Amino acid sequence: MSSTASVPVSNLVENISPDIVGSVTISPTGAFEAGSFETFVLEYTAGYHGIDDSGSLKVVFRFAGDQTRPQLDDPARPNYVTVKASNNAVLEARYDPKGNVRPWDRCLYIKVVHGFLEEGDHHYLRRSLRRLAGHAPADILRGHF
Repeated sequence: MSSTASVPVSNLVENISPDIVGSVTISPTGAFEAGSFETFVLEYTAGYHGIDDSGSLKVVFRFAGDQTRPQLDDPARPNYVTVKASNNAVLEARYDPKGNVRPWDRCLYIKVVHGFLEEGDHHYLRRSLRRLAGHAPADILRGHF
């Protein structure tokens, strides 16, 4: 009979070095007015192991939130999301509202379909939102596009 060790998730996360698996930054940071629309850039920097062809990242969101569903089809509509790799690897993104466990079940899944990311390469995810109806999207970015 085999036994399995139970390790709290917090210990697993604390013990994995960003140098090995990579790290993430998001910009801009700070306080934002409730109900306002902003543009955010999430930048993943690959660690020592990189991401192979067919590897992926998940960006998860809490189900109890006031954000709307990300969309990947129409840049003129609110909540448009783009993904890009710094080394021009081909990425595929899809949104799955039940792609992870609760309460973080809303999931944006980004898969490397051709190429790979080596240590130091980047994935950039931009979520472009309209500030007010009828106004142009906020396109001030802090990232490399």
